[in-house]
Amino acid sequence: GMLTLKGITKEINFPFTFDTDTFIGTFSIAAKDFNINREGAVPSGQIKIELTIPVTE
Repeated sequence: GMLTLKGITKEINFPFTFDTDTFIGTFSIAAKDFNINREGAVPSGQIKIELTIPVTE
């Protein structure tokens, strides 16, 4: 899918699982790809994003 942060759109792969009534997934992005550059804020250069999305009717 596509992810947009700070006006920058990049394609990402977002693996997820579905358990009972919730989607759960984790992915990482490179901070520099989205112009996230606060000094010392992201020492590894990678930002891990974890999502838990409940499904309701």
